[in-house]
Amino acid sequence: MFFSTYYPNVVHYTQGNTPYLTYIFPSAGFANFTVNLDGTHKISNLGDGRDMGDVVAIKLGKDICSRFDVVQSAINPWSLQMITCI
Repeated sequence: MFFSTYYPNVVHYTQGNTPYLTYIFPSAGFANFTVNLDGTHKISNLGDGRDMGDVVAIKLGKDICSRFDVVQSAINPWSLQMITCI
């Protein structure tokens, strides 16, 4: 979560509420390979494999990493968690 002040170019982040990635594994792959995005995410509803939940899109470079047909349990949005895509 962030807020800005009137002072130009100043943005403040509330500690513990800023999403970030710690790693993407594997760092290189081929089509239809599983990719794991580990970090603190802002979402918890990952859907059920057909319903995408709160995930709008995951892009790796110019490619979409799909969550379609990926079934994963709900995650805690403010702790270190993993999101899987293909």
